[in-house]
Amino acid sequence: MNYPLTIIKGDAKSKIEDFNSEVPVRLGIVYDAVGEFIEKNLETPGGFCVDCLLEVLMEKGLHSNIFWEDEKTAIFIVRDFNSAVNEKEFILNFAGRYI
Repeated sequence: MNYPLTIIKGDAKSKIEDFNSEVPVRLGIVYDAVGEFIEKNLETPGGFCVDCLLEVLMEKGLHSNIFWEDEKTAIFIVRDFNSAVNEKEFILNFAGRYI
């Protein structure tokens, strides 16, 4: 991520144009796992495939929780304990609507 940074202390002001930082997370792995689950899930008429979710996540070393917002909307929380942001596991949330 490239992000210009301005530091101000008292009357002194310093601007760093080429400040950058890397966050060591496995975003690609998490994103691909969710995509793979969604593809497999589309093949499951009338609901979602719990076995598909578990298979994909276990294969990638990921964990999840599912909460039902209402009768048709599931909130998925995918956790990657192999990635950390501010000393906490990386979390990706997404929702699915099931009719």
